[in-house]
Amino acid sequence: RPSDLKLQYLHALFWAIMATVGVGDDVKPVTLAEHLFSILVIIVGIIIMAYIIGTASSALTSLQSADVERNTKLHKIGSYLADLNVDPQLSSRIMQYYDYLWSSQNSEVKSHGVLEGLHYSLKMDLDITLNQDVIEKIPGEYVVIQGEIGSEMYVVVRGQLRVIITENTESTVIGTIKSGEAFGEIGLLMKQRRGASVRAATYVDILYI
Repeated sequence: RPSDLKLQYLHALFWAIMATVGVGDDVKPVTLAEHLFSILVIIVGIIIMAYIIGTASSALTSLQSADVERNTKLHKIGSYLADLNVDPQLSSRIMQYYDYLWSSQNSEVKSHGVLEGLHYSLKMDLDITLNQDVIEKIPGEYVVIQGEIGSEMYVVVRGQLRVIITENTESTVIGTIKSGEAFGEIGLLMKQRRGASVRAATYVDILYI
């Protein structure tokens, strides 16, 4: 009979699905409706399982990709610093900073540029290392002049300088800059006019950026 034939075809389909996916051997449908319901449930279960496995696999791949990107970035930064002959201690601090950024999932590290996202203080140390051109000044010679547009900052290696403000042709010493101190950072960052002059009070060695 046609109904018996349909039932046989459904039973054969049910058996094929069960043998393929390895589930349903404990299910014993008898009627036509039971076969249809069992087949539908098994197919839905397979789809859900495939989705879960696919999502987990995609997440694992994403984590592995992030680790590869991180290691590639850190290696690139390390090679860049080594090529510039940067002091090992400073290089270590820079690498530790980037490692911290990656650990906290800071997006700045993943942006373009080898050293983009580097903290200001570390960048300043690196700039001083890479731009350690020394200016030697004799007493009475000016390093910067009030009113000029600044484009450098300076670090005093040795010696002393006087900070002088001139108003109505009268000059007044308002401060002293000693070894280890820096000045001119506002001019470097903001490109503003110097608010005061700086003059060597002794023989002075200065690094400039």
